[in-house]
Amino acid sequence: MASDYSIGFTGSTLDEIMPWIDDQVGDTSKVVVAMAGSGKDIAHLARYGRTIVSFDTQEISRCVVDGMFRAAPAPKSPPLTLGTLEGYATSTEGLGDMPADAAGAADYIAVAGDDYDRVCLFYALVRCSLMGRGQVWGRDKTVVDLERLYRRAHERLQAWRSLPGTFEHHKGSVFDADPSVFDDAVLFVDTPKVVQGNRDIYSSGYVRLNSIIAQAPVELPRWSEDTFWRDMPHLWNAPYDRMVLFHVTGARPEPRAVFDRMLEDGVPRPSTIGSWKHKGRTDVAWVVDRS
Repeated sequence: MASDYSIGFTGSTLDEIMPWIDDQVGDTSKVVVAMAGSGKDIAHLARYGRTIVSFDTQEISRCVVDGMFRAAPAPKSPPLTLGTLEGYATSTEGLGDMPADAAGAADYIAVAGDDYDRVCLFYALVRCSLMGRGQVWGRDKTVVDLERLYRRAHERLQAWRSLPGTFEHHKGSVFDADPSVFDDAVLFVDTPKVVQGNRDIYSSGYVRLNSIIAQAPVELPRWSEDTFWRDMPHLWNAPYDRMVLFHVTGARPEPRAVFDRMLEDGVPRPSTIGSWKHKGRTDVAWVVDRS
């Protein structure tokens, strides 16, 4: 089911990896998703009798979990009839070169709608942005495209409303979490990737999108190679039962350096290692057991 789920993130987990993830997570009753992102991994891991605890600093991650995955079962609601409103997008640059009528429509959905509408708005804004990067408005896009894509998302994302299981989302950094949250859990970690420059698209490219749906200026923490080395030991040394940690070649730091550092820090040697070729890179996953 998760293979059909997408709201537009770059770097979401590859569909062919999902069956392997199922095998590694098994029938555990508790999964901690360290960085929720678009929620694709959460959507795939949802099960009756399972609690998924998730973290992310992005507003969109909160909207996805609270407004869609754990929304109470309810009759299918119609999309909003678009209006216009002066809000964050109209009073700022919004997305670069965003037309005034599109900015007004985006502000209207963000203010008049609920969290599910905001997820659908996010979906539409990504697809109206240049190359899906969420920074600059696409040259050939109009408010008509924004409304069409919002309505399409409102229809197709209904399938992920009120998923089975229990969801506990925290808007904030997993690195600030109480260590007890990892007790008796499978810890699932897929960090942002630094492949160009010194920061990832997650923290630089999605600030504007999150600000529009939040209707307020949003700051996302910078994620860099230095951040990785500073913060990741807090996770791989956490008191989980099992950790599934993803990385990719061509990102900084390289997987070999990460693997060596984990062993230096006393992390048990992985019981299983997965790898998948993708667009000239190799996705790598280490499975570490505490018991």
